[in-house]
Amino acid sequence: MSLEEMKTGEYSGIEVIYQPPLYCSRKQIKKFFSQFSFLLVARSICALAKNFSQKNINTYDGFSYGNETLCKAFYLAIKYASNSVQKENSAPSKNDIKIILQIAAGEVDKAFNFIVSINRQICESYTNQIARTWCIFHELWPLSYEANPLKLIENMVGVPYILILGFSWSIIQDGYTLECKDYKGFKEKLGIKVNGKWCENYLNYFSCSRNMWISDNCPPTYISKPILDSGIIPTGKNSKVYFIPSAKNLISRITTGLFYDLADQYNNKAGHGNTFKSQFGKIFEQYVKKLFEFHLNSSFFISSEIEYGEKAKRKRTTDLLVRHKESLILIEIKQASLYAKALYEGNEEDIKKDLKRNIGEAVDELIKTENALSENNKELKDFRGCSKIFKLIVLNNSLPLANNFCKDLVKNEIDLSSTSIINIYELETLLDIQQPTQNIFEMVEEKEKNYPNHSFKDFIARAYPKAEKTGKFINKYLNEVFSVIRNTNH
Repeated sequence: MSLEEMKTGEYSGIEVIYQPPLYCSRKQIKKFFSQFSFLLVARSICALAKNFSQKNINTYDGFSYGNETLCKAFYLAIKYASNSVQKENSAPSKNDIKIILQIAAGEVDKAFNFIVSINRQICESYTNQIARTWCIFHELWPLSYEANPLKLIENMVGVPYILILGFSWSIIQDGYTLECKDYKGFKEKLGIKVNGKWCENYLNYFSCSRNMWISDNCPPTYISKPILDSGIIPTGKNSKVYFIPSAKNLISRITTGLFYDLADQYNNKAGHGNTFKSQFGKIFEQYVKKLFEFHLNSSFFISSEIEYGEKAKRKRTTDLLVRHKESLILIEIKQASLYAKALYEGNEEDIKKDLKRNIGEAVDELIKTENALSENNKELKDFRGCSKIFKLIVLNNSLPLANNFCKDLVKNEIDLSSTSIINIYELETLLDIQQPTQNIFEMVEEKEKNYPNHSFKDFIARAYPKAEKTGKFINKYLNEVFSVIRNTNH
């Protein structure tokens, strides 16, 4: 089914909100936006962005919009809205803002593929991203490793990582705009004295000019530079204003985005693989194991990868094995699913290529381990004889439409019929909402039986609409982040 044929409803387990956007010519778009002051349009868009703290789709005057729609609206405002001082009082009306969103939605549908356009409901909690990254970089990462992420980030950005987290948190709490005068916004929100040089380095690294923002790149510039340096000093002010139209992009940039920056530093070293990616992969596996150990009691048997077989031909199991009575979950953990080109350009062949490389390898490992359990390998004796075996692929990043469209796309190359794909945020949530009467094994079984084509996030919302997150694991590290911020020498 094409986008043009889509209507609001449910398709293969995916809830779709589809509304006809406004498709306009460049001339029409330019004429419409030029009526308004850029500053006022930008503020209106950022005001809408505040609604995305825990939501995936929002509605304005009956029109539903997502994060990509706002980013595109901001792009059009930069390109076509007026910089004239005389127009600083020309604010868009309520109806104008709705038209801006409709035009932007039309531009998104042209620029993004089925995966990105339809799956706007995928959204991760900012607190989970911050807490998880801090746990991995600060607590789990061995000091003996060559690549020390906290030192590397401080050298690269010119700011201690803990303050990168603090500055970003203060911005998204400040309404997504920042007027920089002695970095007052940072000071007030963090409740600390702030080194002006660190603030300057932070903004230099994560912001860009309007011309750079609208340059054609893949991924779009606003992914790598989520803060816009407007270069404009508003009337009555004595410092220029910065805009952050997407908190999601900012938090992703200072967590997952910095991982890619660090990985790039270790690319193309002669005779070696990427040291940082290799080390991160091991630490991420430890993080997933730590999640299970935190949430499951002693009646569950949890093991990391096990070596087995003949001495000269040693083999390895999946990254994690979790047993409870006669049930077993085999878990393969992957850093990535789709790379930037496939995710942002949406070419079907690129998507299939990435899925076969990343998801296909994970499936092979799961099947290999499942088969090994039926053989007489003494190293695996603690996991043999299970009547129920579930197979999970845990991803560090979200794979839109993982359990329906993506499975269907590679069904002739990869057998995913008995394997579920879950991203790390969904796993954190699933473990967090367990009840004494229903553990993760029973939840995974229910998912496979009654919601096979849904994402785990959709499954949780449908099967457990009244479930309350305790947040015990995440809050432990989030509280630590703010404690370290308050005690850092600024």
